[in-house]
Amino acid sequence: MGLDNAGLIEFARRNYRLNRTIVSSDNAKIFKDLERTLKLSVRKHRFKTGEDCGTWIIPPAWNIKKAWLKGKDGRTIASYEEHPMFVCPYSKPVYVHLSKEELLPHIFFEPRVPNAFGYNWRYAYDANLRLKDWGISLPLNVVKKLGKGPYEILIDADIKDGEMLIGDVVLPGRSKKELIFVANYCHPGQVNDSFSGLMLFMKVMSVLSERAKLKYTYRFLFLPETIGSAAFLSRHHQRVKNTAMGTIFSEMITAGEEWLIKESRTGSTYLDSLAKEAQRTFKNIKSSPFFSGYSNDELIFDSVQSRIPSIAVQKYPFHEYHTSLDTPERINPDDLQRAFDIVMHMVDVWEADQVYAFVHRAPFWMTRYKLFSDDIYEREQFLMKFEIVYKLLDGEKSVLEIAQQLGVGFHQVNEFVQRMHKEGLVKKVA
Repeated sequence: MGLDNAGLIEFARRNYRLNRTIVSSDNAKIFKDLERTLKLSVRKHRFKTGEDCGTWIIPPAWNIKKAWLKGKDGRTIASYEEHPMFVCPYSKPVYVHLSKEELLPHIFFEPRVPNAFGYNWRYAYDANLRLKDWGISLPLNVVKKLGKGPYEILIDADIKDGEMLIGDVVLPGRSKKELIFVANYCHPGQVNDSFSGLMLFMKVMSVLSERAKLKYTYRFLFLPETIGSAAFLSRHHQRVKNTAMGTIFSEMITAGEEWLIKESRTGSTYLDSLAKEAQRTFKNIKSSPFFSGYSNDELIFDSVQSRIPSIAVQKYPFHEYHTSLDTPERINPDDLQRAFDIVMHMVDVWEADQVYAFVHRAPFWMTRYKLFSDDIYEREQFLMKFEIVYKLLDGEKSVLEIAQQLGVGFHQVNEFVQRMHKEGLVKKVA
């Protein structure tokens, strides 16, 4: 049912080494493959180079042609062909001979993982560095072996006006109220970072698309980190504010140490209630504050400026984070499946949740409908049912709210409520 995990992993293999930066000709290839794999129509939101999106300026296209570092003997020490992290995205083009002392300030390395390239995002996102300087990345073990030089460095990049792309897939429901799934497609040469969230929501949307009826609408946005969300909201904030129940962002879900569901900014939204229900249902998921773990586009959507409730599903920490060891081989299919199960549980609860009110003006005769539980022999069930019937099901609280007040799972309460509804004892409140 829906996309299988093996197919999603193959999708990652085909695309993860592409030039996945803010504006790049490779991004259109990812969109085409995603649309073909997902078998759902993708709307493309286009933001032109130079466009000012709420202070965020869309950069030109940055397409790398060739890049390498050579030693004095003419041998290649490292290159873009070896790994796309070798060049820091949005480095300015350069061809120069220089000494070791002149080269070192331009080298980024990751001390945590000395045998891997590290990802230096700063040239792409820092307004004071973008296309104004250049940088390369090398494994620390390679840096330690560098001699006095001289060295020869080439970064051949085609820089021209282009368009930042944001993908938008919508599954309409009976209600226009929508839940938005958000993932990134950036981070060249990495899979668990960014791409794993993309894979997760491709699977979720694939399964939801096969359902005959949806109560609510589901939207899947995939975009470059941070600037993509800021740009999208600069155009569509009011519509999103009017229709969205909230957003779920995800990345880092196919490898890592601990499962986290990050709370929204306030920690008290309906999305937070869904997160608590998932944590009750699945073992070993920690609740984490808004500013914790790996922070990303949920901060943009749920900022004090935007105020779109947002949570995030992830595993933290991830040792290979921002390094060239973040490869498809490290994907744990069981983790991908578990993330899918967690998100789908929240979706299913939202779809089933409802406010109900009693039809009669006095509590109903439970034994007549075989809904009574004995207070001696079925004490736990007795207390739950009487709390619901006499106190909590008041025509204002939803089933999920009642379940969380009782400290029990949603389905436990919903099963009892559905039995009452079948007997005509309660009615839905619009």
